[in-house]
Amino acid sequence: LRTMGATKRENIDKPEAFLVYRTVRDMNLSKLVAQDVPLFLSLLADLFPGMAPPAKGEYPNEEAILSKVVEKYGLVYHNDWIL
Repeated sequence: LRTMGATKRENIDKPEAFLVYRTVRDMNLSKLVAQDVPLFLSLLADLFPGMAPPAKGEYPNEEAILSKVVEKYGLVYHNDWIL
């Protein structure tokens, strides 16, 4: 609820259903194993019929830091890992 409240305060002009959809998706996707993601997204589509999935949240500062850390430790950066 705290995250939803913060999202609503930052996006006063957006419909509440849109913000709930995006917040629930963004807060839960990282906690799921890959095999469960399609089922979860399907459930969200059923809960919000007729609504196109919201675009991913924009976190340019965090993504830049993540990219630098991945490069520093010689890891592989995959765009699909970024929500």
